[in-house]
Amino acid sequence: MRVDAGPLIRAICEQLEVIPIINRMAPWDRLRFKLSPGELICALVTCCFLRQRPLYRVFLALETTDCELLVGRGATPDDLNDDALGRALDKLAAAEPAKVFAAICARAAVLEAVDRRFLHWDSTSRSFYGDYDRQTGKDGVHVTHGHSKDHRPDLKQVLLTVLGNREGFPLWGEVRDGNTSDKTWNTEVIEQIAQAFSPEELRTLIHCADSAFVTGPNLAAADKAHLRFVSRLPETYAAAAVVKARAWAGSWTDIGRVASRRDAAAYHASEQEATIGGRPYRLVVFRSSQLEKRKAAGFEKELGKQREALEQGAEALGQQNFACQEDAEAAAGAWLMHAGYHQVTASVATVQVRLKRDRPGRPPKGELPPARTVYRVAATVEGRHAAIVETERQRRSTFVLITTVPRAEADAHDLLLEYKCQGSLERRFAFLKDPEIVDSFFVKKPERVRALGYVLLLVCLVFSVLERRMRQTGTPLPTLARGPVRNPTGLEMLRNTFATVTLMDDGSRELYVPDRLRPTFDAILAGARVDQSRYLTPPLRATE
Repeated sequence: MRVDAGPLIRAICEQLEVIPIINRMAPWDRLRFKLSPGELICALVTCCFLRQRPLYRVFLALETTDCELLVGRGATPDDLNDDALGRALDKLAAAEPAKVFAAICARAAVLEAVDRRFLHWDSTSRSFYGDYDRQTGKDGVHVTHGHSKDHRPDLKQVLLTVLGNREGFPLWGEVRDGNTSDKTWNTEVIEQIAQAFSPEELRTLIHCADSAFVTGPNLAAADKAHLRFVSRLPETYAAAAVVKARAWAGSWTDIGRVASRRDAAAYHASEQEATIGGRPYRLVVFRSSQLEKRKAAGFEKELGKQREALEQGAEALGQQNFACQEDAEAAAGAWLMHAGYHQVTASVATVQVRLKRDRPGRPPKGELPPARTVYRVAATVEGRHAAIVETERQRRSTFVLITTVPRAEADAHDLLLEYKCQGSLERRFAFLKDPEIVDSFFVKKPERVRALGYVLLLVCLVFSVLERRMRQTGTPLPTLARGPVRNPTGLEMLRNTFATVTLMDDGSRELYVPDRLRPTFDAILAGARVDQSRYLTPPLRATE
């Protein structure tokens, strides 16, 4: 029977003390439960790593594997029916799951000696099918329409947020209503950070966030909490255009590349300062070689389309007859308003238009044909306005980071490197959306939806621990597809190695791993600090 990565994940959950922390914070009666809430939630987390529909009718998935190895000694698939799992979600929802998750994250951070000086925050949406019209209670979450990061505005959703370090290792997370705005949520995140860290830690840590962080209330909240930050200044701020103009009028500093790839972009930086909302900030303008090429290509297409539209408008305008000069000049002015990046001219001229005779027959000799005076516009597109085009090209090829970190502590290179680490959390969200990891699930109660969101965050945490441990070994992971890999991803390990890990069906629990995968399998267990005996001996249950 197949066991996949189940025992490995269960072992990591035990090291993180997932079960005892949940059982301690979620009240339950040992005499009435065969499996504790912690064991049931841990089973959900483990099943997310199996190649099954993990959160829908879990007991069916466990019938094709060794249930005792994944859940505990004496456990059967029937013990994880939908009712039992639903009750476990109810208890997790009632136990303030944000605090439960924070406690497990704190345990993981200490166990893994995680660097908490650099904080990154990001959010993603998780779409749901169904109506979810029930009124939300204090333990629930509002499943509703909002800004869909899945590009499915037709579906209702909830939002998942993670506060992590530069590696993308989760340190805190929360599940919120589906219509929560990132801009308003950032203020609450600032408050959470101020509560979670001591004043000494706040003086040394740096919070990195996307451009949604930069709003008046958020900047004021960060200033009040003495929270240092790095973010991207939105183009809607006038200061962005001002410092970009100063940068192009001055000199640039070559800071090289911030990534190790051969095709990585090279950057130049310009240090600037500006006052926003009555507070002075350090603003650093960056030029990217790749961004310049990409933006230049897109801008060139935009210029071509704009000229084409202008020429079509000029042709249509030249064919119109106006009864008076004022109407013609008004139409010419309206066309000139769309000049954009091009130099255009328009003039009004009088034209005699021949009319049809109002009576039949041959006109007498010497009779002039009837005519009337009309006004026409002669519009011409002469070329691009070079100065305006160059200014716009410069503006588009740069971006601005806003920070309260002094230059002496982090120069432009370090600042950009830290901001680029924001992508580490986005990769975690990509994992949460992978259908092979988290497939369809069906829960209707808002309380269970909220608890289920924290289960997904736990899955993300366990995944991060596994990946981090493997990358810290310093030894390349031997793989069949790509040979030795220095920085293996968690998905690469789970998909390509454990799919063929099986146990004998005769009850002996004899482990079978194909010879070609044995080096990879052994290296992953060693790097994850999990003994192979976890594939042979079921763990004890909390009620034993």
